Amino acid sequence: MFVVPASPLRFLLPLTYLVSVLNNRVFAANIFDWAPSISLTDNFGVMEGLCPDIAGFGASLNCDVIMQLHTCKARGDDTQFVFDFDSNVIRSVNYDPDCQSISDDKNGACITVDGSAISEGDNLRLSPCNQGIGQSFELSMDGRIRTVANSNLCLAKTSDVGPAGPNERTDFALADCDGADPEDVTWTINPPMPPTPDVTEAPTTTPTDGGCMVKKEKFGYKKCTKLNKNKCATETLCVMNTVTDKCAHVCDDKEKSDCKKPTFKGKKMCKFQK
Repeated sequence: MFVVPASPLRFLLPLTYLVSVLNNRVFAANIFDWAPSISLTDNFGVMEGLCPDIAGFGASLNCDVIMQLHTCKARGDDTQFVFDFDSNVIRSVNYDPDCQSISDDKNGACITVDGSAISEGDNLRLSPCNQGIGQSFELSMDGRIRTVANSNLCLAKTSDVGPAGPNERTDFALADCDGADPEDVTWTINPPMPPTPDVTEAPTTTPTDGGCMVKKEKFGYKKCTKLNKNKCATETLCVMNTVTDKCAHVCDDKEKSDCKKPTFKGKKMCKFQK
């Protein structure tokens, strides 16, 4: 396993970061340009970012114990994971369930909840991919990775960041999605979630009778209309319309005085058309 040395690489990281940004090659909150990748959006002061990590290193790499979050490594190695949106699993890119190196991530081990009940505080470990409920996750539009078994539980950073040799680490477990600090449960994924295929539906352009509506498609308008009541309740940008009993975007049907209030990441989402 490749271990990022404390120096001189860390001295060179700001330059690496600048070059990556200029080439639009930063794929996640970690500063390295490898993909696929999963990392916490907030780096908590760890310049390289924090990624899911297999315990141990080198010959002591251990896929049979609980996982952690760790300084993202320059070559990916055991901190590189892929979110498979087709099967709703998260796989190791470089290691199988026996911690043997692989060349095809389709053979990678899957992140699995370490507990049959799927409860708050459960740790995460690697195991053979079996499409079980403990390996099924969904990415919300707000960056939270929720368990399919219980949409109120999210993958999370669950302890303070502390030293791990020349690197940093923190605990990795399930936490209450709404009770946890947002930065502890917000993730950056690359490749990102693919767009929902277009289906025949009402246009999202301004209606002839005017009113409050979403400014841009990127604020999640189309996805809201496709969610059932339970899924709608888990999405920050969606709300159940009490008149139609259907899921709608938070901009829909607001009075003019309230239309410009909803924001997402500091940007106003709605506009009022006369």
